[in-house]
Amino acid sequence: MLLDVRMPGMSGLEVAKQLAQTTTIPFLFLSAYGDAEIVKEAAEFGALGYLVKLVDISQVVAAIEAALARAREIHKLRETEMQLSHALSASRETSMAVGLLMERHRMDRNTAFEALRDHARSRRRKIADVAEELLKSAEALNAVIPDPGRGRQDPR
Repeated sequence: MLLDVRMPGMSGLEVAKQLAQTTTIPFLFLSAYGDAEIVKEAAEFGALGYLVKLVDISQVVAAIEAALARAREIHKLRETEMQLSHALSASRETSMAVGLLMERHRMDRNTAFEALRDHARSRRRKIADVAEELLKSAEALNAVIPDPGRGRQDPR
């Protein structure tokens, strides 16, 4: 999206702020206002470029092409971040499920992991999905049957 600082109805900076908060639409500014504070604010909202009028059309096209390339890179980075976050979460849940099996069935870490993995394989499911299901089941069970050590009053 190509924005100007001054536009009818809403300033380009307000539009940029809304775009940054609600979408992943890339944008840059083409404006007569090159004030350093305005440029800084536009950049803080995520502008991928800022051109000051009067520029010739070849400069605008080059700036748009560069902004689009940068937007693609940012999109790929966000996808990678989401994938890594999901993998980290799955790893954490798997570790917690292994710990739960260790505690409840008095297993060592390797035996508990092997049991979780074998269960997942036998059902042709991902280990992370089985771990998540196990943790949810344990939480549900704990909600129904609380730990007998919790909530006891001291008889004195």
